Amino acid sequence: MKEFNAPNFYPSLVSLWINDSFERKDLERELLAKLLVFLCKSQENLLSQQQLLHGYGPFAFDKSIVYN
Repeated sequence: MKEFNAPNFYPSLVSLWINDSFERKDLERELLAKLLVFLCKSQENLLSQQQLLHGYGPFAFDKSIVYN
């Protein structure tokens, strides 16, 4: 992420990852969750909580995801 040097794109990247994870297996979703936690908690602060929430936002209230 550091090499991208495009913080405005990070929420879109998170959104793409989350969207893709719905078509994956549990293990892959768990790995994505661990990656996101690592990126947010890293000493270099590679991903801010605000960027994470903006990327996650479109999925927060989409009931079709929960029920399908």
